[in-house]
Amino acid sequence: MHTTTPAAGTLFERIGGAPVVERVVALLYERVLSDPELAPFFANTPMERQLHMQREFLAVALGESTEMEAWDLARAHGGRGIAAEHYVRFVRHLTDALAEVGVSMDDACAVANRLAIVERDVTGEVD
Repeated sequence: MHTTTPAAGTLFERIGGAPVVERVVALLYERVLSDPELAPFFANTPMERQLHMQREFLAVALGESTEMEAWDLARAHGGRGIAAEHYVRFVRHLTDALAEVGVSMDDACAVANRLAIVERDVTGEVD
């Protein structure tokens, strides 16, 4: 089990870097694909590609430099019917997966807060 230290560099590094992100993404999608509210969004999704893209996205969102091209999240998610409640469920599964691998509650909350900035791009919802 991995425990985090608050003094380490970027949030990506604090949670354990690429090995932890890889494990968290695998656990995340196990949870998401078992969730009757979220699984339908991935019915026709090539999951190996999805897992890769999610690992890259999380790495960048948490402060790691990668070769990831800029993604238009609004375009990728637009018209799919993703609402705020779906987004919240997804992030809850993510924080549960982070906790499962031993990421501290403070760092798991920091991850969720980082991802909050893209919620509108994913849901298309505005105030």
